Amino acid sequence: MYSSDSYFDWDRAKLICIDKNMELPGIIELEQIYRNKDFIPNLAENEWYISSTEANKYDYWALYMSEDNIRDIHDLMSSSSKKTKSDNRVRCIRKF
Repeated sequence: MYSSDSYFDWDRAKLICIDKNMELPGIIELEQIYRNKDFIPNLAENEWYISSTEANKYDYWALYMSEDNIRDIHDLMSSSSKKTKSDNRVRCIRKF
């Protein structure tokens, strides 16, 4: 996995993952990452993470990784962000 300390927009986040021969996780995969956060290094608490899941043509789903936010996936998918917005973190994954 790759995790950034910087903030990016949706298109840049996808390119970062591709450059690392990885993928931008979907919202369900981000939720699984958070549920296993105790075993995953460099996962920032109280931060928004970009998912590859599109909400519509202009928005994507983002996950806020906070202890209070881990009830179920419907609660987690509480916010969509503009694809041009650049204030969310990137967590790339490698699929096997």
